[in-house]
Amino acid sequence: MNAEGAQPADQLRPEGPQNPEGTRRRRRHWLRLAWPLLVLPAAGGFVAADTWLVRPSDEVLAAETDMSSMCERPFYFPEAPAYGGEGPHPVRVFAEAPGGGDDGFPVVPLHVNDRPEAAQPGWAGQDATAVQLVACAELTGETKTPRLCAEFGAGLPLAVPEYTVTLMEASTRAEVATVVLEPEAVCPTEAEADVALEAEQVYAPVPAAAYVEALAPYVE
Repeated sequence: MNAEGAQPADQLRPEGPQNPEGTRRRRRHWLRLAWPLLVLPAAGGFVAADTWLVRPSDEVLAAETDMSSMCERPFYFPEAPAYGGEGPHPVRVFAEAPGGGDDGFPVVPLHVNDRPEAAQPGWAGQDATAVQLVACAELTGETKTPRLCAEFGAGLPLAVPEYTVTLMEASTRAEVATVVLEPEAVCPTEAEADVALEAEQVYAPVPAAAYVEALAPYVE
């Protein structure tokens, strides 16, 4: 899709109702997902920097993992190609690691064989120096449920997370869109949850397809 023609994120869906049992730090619009979702309580957080703090990265852009620094520090990569013109617009998606800690924002693998062939280069197959957009998914809230996930010992309570995804131009850090993702209340598998021994709850997982659906208007 033409970058200038993408529908603003705050017009995609009406804002959802407040839930007194959940926590909400911010939202723009809602995507109710029909997929499972994972992530554990976060200690870090996406850096939404004031304009005067934003600066070029100290690193030379060489690999996609370098771009995760845009989620943790007020950096951008001036050598990255500008976001504009006809798509596809290559993107990399990073999501806050389960439980926070030193893992930061790992890259989210995107499986897009079902997307139109002409659009697929926007999701995969491009090296880091061709990437125009970076998406940072921050855990910004959760809603507790009465459900217990029996896969984990005697059963751990299930919480539904809220992820705020900020889509930025890699070359300037200009915000392109912000979307909020919430999954259905589905227990994760053991592999998805990667639960610590001291964990008090598990989180429903967010599938890669959810990010693709939310970001497609800006990438394709």
